[in-house]
Amino acid sequence: PTRTLPARRPHSASPPPARMVFGLDNSDTDEEVWSPAGMTVKEFFDRSVGTWKSLRSSHNIAFGHVEEVNTEMVIVDLALDSEEVKKMAEQQGISVEDVVVAAHVSWEGYSDWDDKEIQGSTCLAITEPTPNKGKMLRSTGYAEEIPAMSDWEI
Repeated sequence: PTRTLPARRPHSASPPPARMVFGLDNSDTDEEVWSPAGMTVKEFFDRSVGTWKSLRSSHNIAFGHVEEVNTEMVIVDLALDSEEVKKMAEQQGISVEDVVVAAHVSWEGYSDWDDKEIQGSTCLAITEPTPNKGKMLRSTGYAEEIPAMSDWEI
């Protein structure tokens, strides 16, 4: 499913009244505030499946330029017994039976600074030895083409 972002406020519009987010206080509005609190890593990944848009700005002081990067990302659930998951687990010395969730992430975008196409993909596999932390295996990265493993905590 495609997820759309809310429309941006015009620069001249008044900001909305201040309120706390992430479900801590929602007394001034009926709007439901999304929160990852109490969510398992599996639920987090399940909610991440879909098409996402990302807008990123970076400021290059040396060149006096602001770069705008617009990217579309597609996150797809990956079967735990897939060849990609098996390969990542083997490369990192992890038992494939320890993987609780996996995803394939692809991205494509453009920058107003550089005509070079921005695209790529990676596979992620998550282990969960305890309910709120574990290891994240990654097939390749955005900037580097090597597998990696890192810690995660939710």
